[in-house]
Amino acid sequence: MTQKELARLLVMPAPGASKLDLLNDRELEVISLLAQGNSFKQTAEEMGISAERLDELKKSIQNKLQLKNDLQIVQFAAKQSS
Repeated sequence: MTQKELARLLVMPAPGASKLDLLNDRELEVISLLAQGNSFKQTAEEMGISAERLDELKKSIQNKLQLKNDLQIVQFAAKQSS
């Protein structure tokens, strides 16, 4: 098994678990605010964090959920609210 395959296994949720279980509280807050229709700027303001800190949270979300860009984060958030 390659390192990349092993890394994927480590970030995959347990069978029956939600991908949301991979996220910490702040990352879940980002997803929740985006699902409510907030922009990234509005999300940072609502959370009281800098744009740089939001970028760190977005990167973490991307890594944990294997998403490639901001659009996929927003799409994932929208699906959570449906």
